[in-house]
Amino acid sequence: MLLLGVVVGAAGWWWAPLVVAGPVTAATIALDRAGQRATSQERLLAEHQAAVQSAIAERDKALDRASTEHRNACTDPLTQLLNRKGWAASAVALGRHCADIGIQLFVLQLDLDHFKTINDLWGHPTGDKVLIKAAATVRGVVRAHDHAVIARLGGEEIVVAAPGDLTAGVVAAERIRAALAEVRVHATDHNGQPVVLAGRGNQPVRWAADGVPAFDQTIKASRAISASIGAAHLDLAALRAALDASDTDQARADQAALELIEHAGSQADAALYQAKRVRNAVCAFTDDMVTVPTASSAPLAVATPAMGMPLPA
Repeated sequence: MLLLGVVVGAAGWWWAPLVVAGPVTAATIALDRAGQRATSQERLLAEHQAAVQSAIAERDKALDRASTEHRNACTDPLTQLLNRKGWAASAVALGRHCADIGIQLFVLQLDLDHFKTINDLWGHPTGDKVLIKAAATVRGVVRAHDHAVIARLGGEEIVVAAPGDLTAGVVAAERIRAALAEVRVHATDHNGQPVVLAGRGNQPVRWAADGVPAFDQTIKASRAISASIGAAHLDLAALRAALDASDTDQARADQAALELIEHAGSQADAALYQAKRVRNAVCAFTDDMVTVPTASSAPLAVATPAMGMPLPA
C-alpha cells in the first residue's frame, strides 16, 4: 500500500510516498493502541512497585534507626553492658519470667577491688581496659544462665540478675570471682610505658597486725585484678504477690516488681560490703542480716573468701 506523508525540510514541505507493509485497517490501529496501553500499564506497575520497595526500605531504615537509638539509650557505651535504664526494663522482664515459670531470682552486686588505685596510678585508659575485660568476663560466665541480665550501674559496679535460688547465685558469683582472678590486661601507664595487670589468682593475702591485708598496701595491689561480690535472692512468693496485686495495671505491676528486685540488690550490696573487708571474695546475704554490719560486727555465716582466708573478726 502506498500512502502520502508530509516531509518538512529547510526549503519548505512537500508530499512524499510512505511504504507500509500490509494493509492498514482499524484492527491494526486498535492493536497498536492496545499495545501502547499495555506498555503504559506495565510502566505504571513498575513505578508502583519501585515506590513500594522504596517505602519498605525507608521503613526498615527507620526501624533500624529506632532500634539502634533504643539500644544505645539502654547500653553502657564503654562495656556494652546494659546501663541503669536498660537494667530496669530487663530486670522487670526477668521478674515476670521467673514468676511465670515458678523459680526464684538471684541478684549479684560486683565491685572491682582497688579500681580507684588502678585509675590513679595507671590512668583512666588503663582503667577502661580493665572494665571492658571485666565486663566481657562476667558476660562469658553468666551466659549459661537463661535470661540473665547484666548491667553496669556506674563506675566499677556491675550487677547481675538471673533465675535461681541463693545457692545458685553464690555458685555463679564464685565462678565470676575465679574467672576475674585469672584475667590479664595489657595497657600503658601515664608515660606510655607498657604495664600488665593480672588477676590476683590464689595469691595469699598477708594480714598485718591491724587486720588490713599487707598485700593491699603494696604497689602490687594496683596491678592485681580481682572482684568482691555480694549475693542475695528474691522470694518467689513476694514477687508473684506484687505482680498479682497490680495485674490490672501493667505499669504499676512492673514498678512493684522492680522495687522488689532493687530491694534484693540492696541486700546483695550489704553482702558486698562484707566481701570488701576481705576482697577477692564472695559473701551471701542471710535472713538474720537486717542492716549493713560495721567493721566490728560478726562475719556473715555464708562466705567464700578466696584463698581460703577467714573473714576478719
